[in-house]
Amino acid sequence: MAFLDYRMELSLSDQARQLALQLPRGYNPKSQALIEAWQAQGLTGRTLVDRALTYFREEAFYYTLRPPRLGVDSVDDFLFNTRRGFCEHYASAFVVMMRLAGVPARVVTGYQGAELNALGNYWIVRQRDAHAWAEVWLPERGWMRVDPTAAVAPERVERGIGAALPLAERPVTTWDGAFLRPLAQAWDLANTQWNRWVLGYDHDRQRSLLSRLHPLLTTLQGMLWAILVGVGGLLAILFWGLIPRNRAVHGDELAQLYERFRTRLRRAGITSGDTEGPLDLARRIRQSHPELANDVAAITVDYVAMRYGHPVDGGTARLRARIRRFRP
Repeated sequence: MAFLDYRMELSLSDQARQLALQLPRGYNPKSQALIEAWQAQGLTGRTLVDRALTYFREEAFYYTLRPPRLGVDSVDDFLFNTRRGFCEHYASAFVVMMRLAGVPARVVTGYQGAELNALGNYWIVRQRDAHAWAEVWLPERGWMRVDPTAAVAPERVERGIGAALPLAERPVTTWDGAFLRPLAQAWDLANTQWNRWVLGYDHDRQRSLLSRLHPLLTTLQGMLWAILVGVGGLLAILFWGLIPRNRAVHGDELAQLYERFRTRLRRAGITSGDTEGPLDLARRIRQSHPELANDVAAITVDYVAMRYGHPVDGGTARLRARIRRFRP
């Protein structure tokens, strides 16, 4: 919201006026002579402000981020010789001109312009959006904003610094393209969320996040209950993960029967590894213990058919009976 008719400090104290008119003595004689010539024409107050802006607008001033070096009388050198600079040059030169004319003035710095990040619905203010302008104090008006840069390079104010710079000073690469802009905004959003929820995560943000999950989590009692439930759930998951082998042996009837078969083989001195399949075990027994080959083969065929093939009615009962009779 903007208050365009707002009046700030309609009365100025002596101390504030003195600060807003302070200048070093003995500098910038050409600027002093220019102001005196305007005053001789009867220009004062607002008309003097307008005349200074017209001077910037009509003379050959240029906006650049690579201004030449200025001499001891820096404002004289800027107004009458180099005439090249960026917003700080124009704002400071304008303030000196106003103070030479007895008009209270000051330089104001801040930011002008920003970019809306549509993905996160927030504004991005970059260092390149930094800007300097001026304020002058006029009777019955108070402090009034004046931007002399707009008189020289209005595109700086309307479209940003990139539009005001000469072609040689504009960046070679830009993120303003239709394809690159969404990528840049997505990266900025990720970086912003990291700064907000990781680097800037504090007690207030913790309470805000917990309140979104459940209002009770914002209280100490609610947080304790949540911790107990979370720890209990974690222990249950860990316990469940520690017993898959026993569950498979005791809960799977086929696995239980085959394990009983392997136990009887171990009692007879025939061991098998966990990576040895049923068919491989049967072939090895046929070579090492041919007297057991037929019974082992019958048990193996039934088990493999039931486990990996198509189970048939009565197959499990038949396998159980074969293993019960198998006593090597």
